[in-house]
Amino acid sequence: MRLKQELRLATVIYGGASLAVYMHGVIKELHKLVRASKLLHNAHYALDDYRDADSEAVYLAILRKISDASDLRVVIDVVTGASAGAVNGVMLAKALAQDLSLDAQTRLWLDAADIDQLAAGDAGPWSRWYLRPVDRLIPLLLPKRLRSDEETRAKLHRLTRAPWLRAPLSGRRLTGHLLDALASMNASRVWPDSSLIPYGQRLDFYASITDLEGYPRPLWLGDDSEAIEREHGVL
Repeated sequence: MRLKQELRLATVIYGGASLAVYMHGVIKELHKLVRASKLLHNAHYALDDYRDADSEAVYLAILRKISDASDLRVVIDVVTGASAGAVNGVMLAKALAQDLSLDAQTRLWLDAADIDQLAAGDAGPWSRWYLRPVDRLIPLLLPKRLRSDEETRAKLHRLTRAPWLRAPLSGRRLTGHLLDALASMNASRVWPDSSLIPYGQRLDFYASITDLEGYPRPLWLGDDSEAIEREHGVL
């Protein structure tokens, strides 16, 4: 008699724009592992519906090997993240809850989330002309393999000429790309009631969001006077 077991995974996805693509690759593999597990326990489920199965077939073969001794099911029931990790977390949670493809998010990180796509302003050729010597010095601080990369040099040049006293990248533009990715995920749904969460179980999602506006916080000083500063807490 095979022992029924369940491997429950709680994911913590770190923040940081530089990690966004890497973390997306990790959650995509976790998503494929869960899909392979569902196929093992549901004969009517198919991996070759509309998505590139690639590593899912490998996970399925491993799970079948394990199933000779144990009836193992893989479930992700907690997803949490911060900053760019929260963006990846939202996508993963949605894909798990409704059995959707993450391919739209792959295109988001590889194509849309680029400095050239997200730059808040388009600097002219003479914008910050006096910083051109700095443009020549900055690449010297980069690793040798990046120093000669024309694309890297061009993006750094654009950032140094970006408008000052405001964010160099457009949050509104990124939000638009995120909404487009979510809409594409909805369009990828094949079965209306399909989910990668086992029936009767729940998926919990948590994301930390920084309060950019902040709120006033009184500080009592040594001479019984009071100073006010803004606290930017995490919601």
